[in-house]
Amino acid sequence: TQLIKELGPKTGIPPHSADHFFFTQINIQSIRQTLEGLEIPFERSHNIMDRFAYTGAACLPMAFHDAYDKGKIKSGDTLFLIGSGAGAAFGGAVFEM
Repeated sequence: TQLIKELGPKTGIPPHSADHFFFTQINIQSIRQTLEGLEIPFERSHNIMDRFAYTGAACLPMAFHDAYDKGKIKSGDTLFLIGSGAGAAFGGAVFEM
């Protein structure tokens, strides 16, 4: 939640205006809690862990590719990608398609 709040002002893109959120696919409840804390609908996240489980570092590009293949991402959309690993390591990026 904190990382997303910090990315907004740094990028000039408020999280509430983003179209899609992609997270490391470890724990669906963590994703739900993060979006609830931001008051962003869970439906703006795209998740693949129900089909692929945890795939390590590949989960972010896999989720993005899956959403793209399903036609969910279109030109002009804004995406927040948030990765985590090793307990305390976090990284994030914001993209405009």
